[in-house]
Amino acid sequence: MNLIKIIFLLPIIAIFYKDSIKKMNNLYGYYLIVSDFRISTSKVMISIFTSIFISIDLAIALGLLVSTTRNISCILGIILELFYLIIMLKNYDKGFENGCNCYIINTTNKEIRLIDILKIIGVIFVFICILII
Repeated sequence: MNLIKIIFLLPIIAIFYKDSIKKMNNLYGYYLIVSDFRISTSKVMISIFTSIFISIDLAIALGLLVSTTRNISCILGIILELFYLIIMLKNYDKGFENGCNCYIINTTNKEIRLIDILKIIGVIFVFICILII
């Protein structure tokens, strides 16, 4: 594996692993954040989505460690980040009542800022670079 790929891989693995652990440690807090996504009004469905999102984050982090699962992990990461990007854009004027659990800086800001959207675009860019390199 070349050095450039490692430079892209290590930060993204760390971000997704750290973020999934933080979400697991504060499951109810993340549940509230997912409820702010406004993808369902059902508490059961929000719980299911919360579990799925945490599982996908952890699967991406672990999958990036293994060369045979790296491409599928990148594709899964791109799909997840595109979903988050759509949620952010959809709720841009409404904001989030319980804050935004955006990567790198987990903020308690209730409003969606341009930097939050740019972070998601940056993560998508890193996944694409990993796929290309």
